[in-house]
Amino acid sequence: MEQATMQQGGRVYIPKMVMTSIEIVIRGISDLLCSNWRTKHGEIRNCRIDPKVFGKMTPDEQFKQALCPVDGREKWSERKHGKYGMPGYYVKLACTRMAHEVKDWDLRDLIRAAVHVPEDVIPVTKVVPKPYTAEVNIATRGSGRKMIEKTRAIFPKGWEMVVKADIDQDLLRPDDLASIVDRAGRSVGIGEWRPERGGKFGAFELVEIRA
Repeated sequence: MEQATMQQGGRVYIPKMVMTSIEIVIRGISDLLCSNWRTKHGEIRNCRIDPKVFGKMTPDEQFKQALCPVDGREKWSERKHGKYGMPGYYVKLACTRMAHEVKDWDLRDLIRAAVHVPEDVIPVTKVVPKPYTAEVNIATRGSGRKMIEKTRAIFPKGWEMVVKADIDQDLLRPDDLASIVDRAGRSVGIGEWRPERGGKFGAFELVEIRA
């Protein structure tokens, strides 16, 4: 990796950025539980809701609330995989959190600087989402907590995502990124109740990195 150097006269030479576009293909080795990342204040957000508002939502409405259609695919059939997706930054975030867990601050900062994921929502393919209902302990708007049934969306094991990313090859090589992604998929994961949080959902493995 070419380093920044001090030139004669006090000027600093910064090496030219060498960007390469790649595709990171990942496959779910456990079910993927969708988080309610799209909801606005006053609705379901991080399980802090008004039970009265939540009680007016049917399980089907809660299921739909947890999903995010990919732009341009809103009118696709519900039986067609790839209609819904997950936030594009999730995989990069899993990589930085993996580095954080092992206290490798240099690696964490390197991933942040070298990897850019331009897509807002990445399609989840191979499977279609299904409702998943479980009891959750929520904080109410008062001072207490309450157990309620909450329906979310879940993508069955075997789901796939193709994450398009731009990487600075002067900082990080694709084969090094491959190892990072594979480790992050098993130790951190994406979505709700993922391995990072002691959960069983959202674990994935690297299929390949395509240039």
